[in-house]
Amino acid sequence: MKLKMLCVVAMAVATVAPLRSQCEGTPGKMWELAQKCIECNSPDLAREMCLKILYLSPKNDFQDDAQYLLGVAFERVGSLYFAIDEWEKLVQKYPDSSWVPKAKEKIALAKTALVDSVYDAVTLEDRVADKYIWWADDFKNRSKTFSDTGVIRYKDYLNAAEYWYTKVITMFPKSNKAPHAQYNLGDAYLYQDDPGYFEKAIAAYEQVVANYPKSIWANKAALQIGIVYEDNIRNKKKAIEAYQNVLERNGNDLNNYYVTFARARLQYLGVKLDK
Repeated sequence: MKLKMLCVVAMAVATVAPLRSQCEGTPGKMWELAQKCIECNSPDLAREMCLKILYLSPKNDFQDDAQYLLGVAFERVGSLYFAIDEWEKLVQKYPDSSWVPKAKEKIALAKTALVDSVYDAVTLEDRVADKYIWWADDFKNRSKTFSDTGVIRYKDYLNAAEYWYTKVITMFPKSNKAPHAQYNLGDAYLYQDDPGYFEKAIAAYEQVVANYPKSIWANKAALQIGIVYEDNIRNKKKAIEAYQNVLERNGNDLNNYYVTFARARLQYLGVKLDK
């Protein structure tokens, strides 16, 4: 197996290396090399060629091609957020490009793949925030146990969870981890299983939607608001309003999980919806 992999790598290098020496002169030649690199599973070199076409070459006829392939290069290494960013640049900067339909398709697929995915910890602040969230989650999960007499809840554990979630939110408000902590804070309030905390949970989820509207946690929070109003507070009117907000913030996209969930709940609550 190792020998086979070495052979594949050697073939890729043998294919790409001569091209690199021959093709870096003109945008057309660099575009040819970039495509070959993608075929040979060398996305880093493809990215290098695309960036040269876009930023180090005079205005040329290959810039929209390079912009699309730059997104593909990021896609190949699993950097979907960067890939989406490059494809969205293509749509904005080169609206007449033949690559636009494909880029839009890729953007939709990438966003679907990223649903409920979290940003990796990149900075030191993110890593510390991750640690605090882990501690808070541990306290939250330990707060609920079962016995012969029913569910036992340990309020001290939930208070500790609230402390660590709040610490993330206040210390690292601009971190990609802050909306995660804010959302889990709402969950911790629900774990109290006390009507007095249901409104606090709603408020915590509303903060996610208001302060981090583009976060992956925003849709989760918007939907959770409807669920709490429906199942915990028993306020049908507020639940319907919350579920309708989920539809509006996602353009009523029937390929969106949160939209289909909210539509199902609205229909259950007696709301007639357009197909």
